[in-house]
Amino acid sequence: MNQVQYRAQAQFGSDSTVSLLGHTREVEELSEAVKQFILQSTVRLPFPELAQELPTFLKEWGFDFSGVTLHPVTSSSGAVMVLEGPTTQVTEVKKRLDALVDCLVQDRIHTGFFLSLRFSEGDAPVASYILSDGLQVLVRQGDITKLEADALVNAANEDLDHCGGVALALSKAGGPEIQRESKALVEHIGKIPTGDVVVTTGGNLLCKKLLHAVGPTAGRADGRERLLLEKAVDTALNLSDTMEFRSVALPCISSGVFGVPLAVCSEAIVSAVKRFGSQGGRSLSKVILIDTKEELARWLSLWLRL
Repeated sequence: MNQVQYRAQAQFGSDSTVSLLGHTREVEELSEAVKQFILQSTVRLPFPELAQELPTFLKEWGFDFSGVTLHPVTSSSGAVMVLEGPTTQVTEVKKRLDALVDCLVQDRIHTGFFLSLRFSEGDAPVASYILSDGLQVLVRQGDITKLEADALVNAANEDLDHCGGVALALSKAGGPEIQRESKALVEHIGKIPTGDVVVTTGGNLLCKKLLHAVGPTAGRADGRERLLLEKAVDTALNLSDTMEFRSVALPCISSGVFGVPLAVCSEAIVSAVKRFGSQGGRSLSKVILIDTKEELARWLSLWLRL
């Protein structure tokens, strides 16, 4: 801060204010330097009870406010969250936090929503939604291998070699017939391109068919991870509809061993589901988004509510 050696004096008041004294130009330059270093801003909260709870909720949701300190303040006039830190970080965090609070104001998210996510257990639905065109979307935290639906979606690789993650779990639960049929399929048509979906038997799984969706791998998609993931989900949903299935369950493709961040995966999947839900004349009426990770269930629910 003092590398430029401004000819100005700082006086600190008892109310945490700082007064700058000196020649006008030097004071203005130092003032600007201070503003670049640290900024304090506020976000007004619609519900007073959020003042103390919000920082914890944000951490649990994976909301990135690193470098910024949050100070909850309540008074008779309401509640605010004071953001303090470097200007760039404060500005970015305030922008994203304002968007979240806007949803709270519009009653698209409420405090009970956070609590229901926080205390959900087992395979019970975390949240349930009806999209504008009547498509039901359920978010669950649980085991997809135990779920009953017309179609289950597998997070597959291009070789359909079900050797890890969700793919291994589905293959083991469904029996050896799944891997045998997958291997024969690849021998016949070759590797499955990223974003494509193929169909095999569901074996012992509680479904009519198993849909193998090949998602992108982090760092190998030239920055197109979200687009390729949306394509895979689009294809799986439209294929389910073409096969006249009534229900389909999807894990969070590419979020496990493929290494794509949870926020990117969840937003891409929900975007594809909402786009599919805007179409009319479909047979598919229920989409179940399921994963074992509680944090991912929160992300999915957030994007569905926005």
